[in-house]
Formats: sequence, C-alpha cells, structure tokens
Amino acid sequence: NGHWLLLNNDVEEGRHSLGLHLSDDEGKTWKWTRHLELVEPGEGSFSYPSMYQSQFGDIHCTYSYKKKADGEGETIKYCRFNEEWVMEGD
Repeated sequence: NGHWLLLNNDVEEGRHSLGLHLSDDEGKTWKWTRHLELVEPGEGSFSYPSMYQSQFGDIHCTYSYKKKADGEGETIKYCRFNEEWVMEGD
C-alpha cells in the first residue's frame, strides 16, 4: 500500500526502547508509533531488528534481547503483527 514502517531504538542514548513508526506519506511524517519494547535504562537492551512483510500483510520481526544491559539473559525475540496494530499506538 506504499506505507513505510521504521523499527528503531528511538532514544538518544541506549537501546532500552524499540519503537515502530508508520508513515503514509513516504516518510515526511510518522503519524503512528507503537513500542515493541520500552523499559528503564539498564533494565534491558534491544538491538539488531529485522522485519519482513508477508504477501498476506502480516509483519514478522526479530531482534536481539538482553534481559539486562550487561548481557545477562541474551536471546532472540520474534513477533508478528499488522499495520492496524501499529496504528493503535501505545
């Protein structure tokens, strides 16, 4: 449908926030934001996100997750959602 979806660490310092941002005007504005992860600094780290949209419109996402910023409990998370879920916001 031409919409752009950005997945990033949307904080100036750290990786304790992982936000989805949706634009319907080729990135001129980002009208919708929904966080996959949002914790206090030092309480987790989210990095190396990757997304894929299937032919059915589902968006599949993976990213690295560390329970603590020091690397304790490192794993990879997977989630699946659609644009409507992003538009619902936080």
